[in-house]
Amino acid sequence: LVSCVIGIGGGGAEHDPRGAGKGAPLSSLEMDGVWAYLPGIGINPYQGMQQVSATMAKTNPFQFIQQVRAEAAKIVWPTRREVLLTTIMVFVMAALTALFFSVVDLLIKGGLQMILDMAG
Repeated sequence: LVSCVIGIGGGGAEHDPRGAGKGAPLSSLEMDGVWAYLPGIGINPYQGMQQVSATMAKTNPFQFIQQVRAEAAKIVWPTRREVLLTTIMVFVMAALTALFFSVVDLLIKGGLQMILDMAG
């Protein structure tokens, strides 16, 4: 089982995942930005706390629109035939699954009914 704690913000006890005012502030939380904690095997569960840099590129709205249009042009839409075939396959698989679970349900019901008839 893997757990992870990620947060955004500045340092101080209010951002300490152990709770406000419990122990010394974590050094990785002393800086503004994004922090992450991935638990390790050690005794101190907070020694794995690390600062993760969160820098984003600055773009103006015109460049953003150009980038969006360029990415949208890369989209490959499925053909009508592909959509029809995959839709039919979904319905067929759903029907087969329903049939399978109906048979399993009948077998379980029959087995339980037989056990109850023997007992009572």
